[in-house]
Amino acid sequence: MARRSIPNVLFSTTRSWNPGDDFILYGVRRLLEPLIGPFNPIVFNRQPALHQLRLRLDQETEVVTGDGRVRANLYRAIAPHLYHGDNSWHEGLDPAGIDLAVFAGTPEWFGAMTDPLTRMLLAKAVPTLYLGIGILETSRDLSFDALPRNDRYLLAQARLVTVRDPDCAKLLGPVSPISLPCPALFSAAAARPRSGLRRIALSTQLSGDGQMQAIDAATAAFTRDLFVALSERYDCALIAHFADEAVTLRDAVGDDVPVIYSYDPRDYEALYDGFDLTVTTRVHGAGLCASLGIPGFVVSHSARSATTEGFLAVTIDPERDTVESVIARIEALDIAAASARLVEHRAETAAAYHRHLAPVLAKAGLLVENGDGRAEA
Repeated sequence: MARRSIPNVLFSTTRSWNPGDDFILYGVRRLLEPLIGPFNPIVFNRQPALHQLRLRLDQETEVVTGDGRVRANLYRAIAPHLYHGDNSWHEGLDPAGIDLAVFAGTPEWFGAMTDPLTRMLLAKAVPTLYLGIGILETSRDLSFDALPRNDRYLLAQARLVTVRDPDCAKLLGPVSPISLPCPALFSAAAARPRSGLRRIALSTQLSGDGQMQAIDAATAAFTRDLFVALSERYDCALIAHFADEAVTLRDAVGDDVPVIYSYDPRDYEALYDGFDLTVTTRVHGAGLCASLGIPGFVVSHSARSATTEGFLAVTIDPERDTVESVIARIEALDIAAASARLVEHRAETAAAYHRHLAPVLAKAGLLVENGDGRAEA
């Protein structure tokens, strides 16, 4: 019998934190919608401010009382009295109505941050997907057996695991992951071919302690010099992803280069769509641009930069390349051909994802059948 209820799909992501996570979420939703039809997107919000007490106190510690010393978990003692001040899934929410869970495009798919979600998914046997996940430098030397037990168990039971970089493929070898680009490749509604180079979107994060996704000082200096040189030759704008950047970067490349920012990640599709090329240090900014059909040059700054190979971006090595050599490569790029290849790449990659997703969603009873119902489990 066809299923009439609207599925509840739970996504591990962040809100009001990192726009790149929103770009990934937009892409995953676009991948799933043609296959399962309308669904209710629910999030497990990994915004760090929501989890500080749990991450710091959710462990047994020695407590001094009037009767001596005892061992206790302070977080578990106070948790029932805490208010979950966010519109997202939390441990107090009944998980019985969750039909599918998705970890996508992030290196934060295992460990303490996601432990409450992982435990729930295991306990309730919720069908789970890992789509286009990656790892950080700090995880490159890990082995699968070194991952937390619950994460290993959930990965082994997952209906589909795809990875976005070779290091993650190696780490997850025991579960036979499939290599596919990060779903940020589908974050925009549609790709639009670009015919020539008129405007360049520049984007970078800040350096220094306490900055979100900070890059090292040498990479920041190289990127700033490159941006200044490009702004002297082309019509450029600097796209800031964080409020700190909107304030701090205003003087980075001169008064003639506008800094554009929005608190709302939904605005960035329209902001980037007015450009023909991006030069950036931002991995998922390059992903959103690729989704729009905009070719990218990415200044490599960490293992995460390997993700942009899935966006067909040109890699800039700040230790080997010079500003002049990068500009020469930009001038030599056939924008129309590169954009056309991106449009084709997006369509081919979506088809590959759908080939892998369709059978596992059908088995979960979620696949749209002939557009008028849901397949039986």
